[in-house]
Formats: sequence, structure tokens, C-alpha cells
Amino acid sequence: MSLPAFNEQGDLPTGIYPATLSEVLLRLGNGLPNRRLAGLRLERVYRLVSRTGHLARFVIFGSFATAKPDPNDVDVFLLMEDTFDVGQLSGEVRLIFDHATAQSHFGCSIFWLRRLAAFEGEEDTLAYWQIKRAGETTRHCGNNPGVEMITNDQELTVTLERIAQFQTQVAQLRKVETNPDNYHAAVSGFLSEIDRMQLDVREYLSLHPAEIETTA
Repeated sequence: MSLPAFNEQGDLPTGIYPATLSEVLLRLGNGLPNRRLAGLRLERVYRLVSRTGHLARFVIFGSFATAKPDPNDVDVFLLMEDTFDVGQLSGEVRLIFDHATAQSHFGCSIFWLRRLAAFEGEEDTLAYWQIKRAGETTRHCGNNPGVEMITNDQELTVTLERIAQFQTQVAQLRKVETNPDNYHAAVSGFLSEIDRMQLDVREYLSLHPAEIETTA
């Protein structure tokens, strides 16, 4: 299946679109220098993860999967086979599975789980990544709220729902992940995102509605 055209908002239509690495890079990895660099980073991560032999799904979301000419970075969600053990990795590939380290080393925001830890099943888990801050659903393989501040009560509601969803996923991970190394590595991304969203909520709630209207 080829990737469809972007809509008027610069997003791909709602759905998860299977594509080869070559197809993704041809469609999304060209343009301004930052987009080409993001494509190179994506390819590097994909090839390293593939060499583990335990990759089940490689999901791309965020600004790289839109028409934005200058994407912030590359956002990736990895679903690994249940046989995966991060403790068996060494060298550069091990860095991919720690959220903060992957961000600084590869320039990619990476979240991951083993299949057994996907809350409400892997298809529902994958589908949830398409929810944008405004509550819309549109994705190549997901969409991320990004770094913009909350600007209205609708976005606040969606952000609070995302926090609750991430907390539920962390609780599920604690319940079913029997490998401590896997747990600590996988949970790092979700906890980081929860912290970021809670800070966004705090900043929004610290402002009076009149102040928000003034700065909007």
C-alpha cells in the first residue's frame, strides 16, 4: 500500500499504513535539510532495531509523518516480540531502548513495549498514538501532541486523557513485564511523557482565562 496524499491540514488520513523503509524515506525523507536529517536518523534506528531479530512493529508518528517542511525530530513506537530481552543487548543498539539516551544520541523520541505489555491489545495500543492534542485522529502511524503549549480547555481535556492513558499503560507494564531490565527501559519513555504533559497542564492552569485569551 502506498502512502496516501496529505489532507488540507498537512496530515495523512486516519489509519495505519504499511510501508517499506524505502517508501517512507522516499516520501517523507526528502526536502529541507532537517527533514533529510530526520530521515537518516530514522533509517539508522530502524536498521539497528531490525538486527535484534525481535522487532514486531515499527511505528512512525509525529511531525515527521506530516507535510511539515521542517519536522522537530523523529517519533517512533516499537513493538517488540515477547522473546525480546534488552539485557542481552550491547553497544549502540542498547541505547535505543532508553528514552532519554535515544533522544540525545539518535535525535529520536522512542517509546517501546513487548507485545505482552500492550494495554487492551496491540492494535488498540497502536491506534492510540494517532490522537492529537486537539482530540482529532489523523496519522501515518501515529501523531504526537508535540511541544506546543495547551491553549484551550479542549486541549486540556485531551491532555488529561492522554496522561491517564499513559498511566494505565505503565500500570499494565508493571503488572505483566517480568523482566526488570525490560521494565525500567520501557517505562522510561512513558514516565518522561507523563512528566512533560503534567507540566503543560500546570502551566495552563496557572493562567487565568483572560490571560490565555490575551496571549493566544
